[in-house]
Amino acid sequence: MIVSSVSTKGQLVIPYKLRQKYGIKPNSMMRWIDTGQGLMIVPLTDDSISSSKGMLKDTNVSTKSYLKAKEDDKRLENIK
Repeated sequence: MIVSSVSTKGQLVIPYKLRQKYGIKPNSMMRWIDTGQGLMIVPLTDDSISSSKGMLKDTNVSTKSYLKAKEDDKRLENIK
């Protein structure tokens, strides 16, 4: 089990082994998904759908709800 603590500023350190495994580098963008049971953090890539293949296995999150969250995020980005 890997554990991190949240700083007083709300910052969270991603452990080195996980950064290496998922190719997370400085200034990488991360997507936060509220599954209703917890939070899922997904590194954004040029093709985030393909890169996230299989990550929702054994969860109660469907592909449909993930795609809806992605559309909602894109809509919010366009409003800004």
